[in-house]
Amino acid sequence: MLRVAGARLLDDRDRPAVRAALDADPVAACMVAARVELAGLDPWRLGGELWSAGSRLDGLC
Repeated sequence: MLRVAGARLLDDRDRPAVRAALDADPVAACMVAARVELAGLDPWRLGGELWSAGSRLDGLC
């Protein structure tokens, strides 16, 4: 597995920060926001992993 310095897998502890990042551009993030709202950040329920680089959640992958 390749790793990017500072990248980390997000979990339910990050949910408030993820919600804030998605709310910053609700139109662009509507599909991801809907999935996170229903499934949380559990990779199995979400259908994949959600990652971020750095301590601030400026972008999600």
